[in-house]
Amino acid sequence: MCNQLLRILLASYLLLCCCATTKSDHSKKPKVTKLEVWEISPPPGGQVDDDTILVARVAYSIQNFKNDPDLYDIKLQFQHKSGGSSSFGEEGRIILKKSQGTVQFNQPLRKVVNSTFLVKPIKFFFYLTERQGPPRRMKITEKVSLGTPSAVIASSETYRYQIK
Repeated sequence: MCNQLLRILLASYLLLCCCATTKSDHSKKPKVTKLEVWEISPPPGGQVDDDTILVARVAYSIQNFKNDPDLYDIKLQFQHKSGGSSSFGEEGRIILKKSQGTVQFNQPLRKVVNSTFLVKPIKFFFYLTERQGPPRRMKITEKVSLGTPSAVIASSETYRYQIK
């Protein structure tokens, strides 16, 4: 009788420990990978000029997050006339160090407004990317460099600005 009671108590203890650990682990890990734009200033659809600074707050969560430096980032991308896209300067890329959070972009639009290779009205969006392979930077020509390939794992809708 004593052995049976001891087994029941031990089984109950193990069950409680496992359930508590499982619940705690699941609450820390995002269930899906997503990117959500919370605020953009000036408001999309409005007019911008050389002196405008685009400010955006973007929330993200990454399912199966791997703690590897420079593996994940969010990029503010501007659409090219050719169909591609690019970011402008360090302000257009934020490296992510946590599985979820909120980041803020402060992107001066002087180069964007004056660019001849971007579509007008200006079209922009946000990409959450994961690096594919080891980091590298290779200079092709004076103006063109090739970075590490990455895969888009989440993206925002496309926003637009008119130029004053």
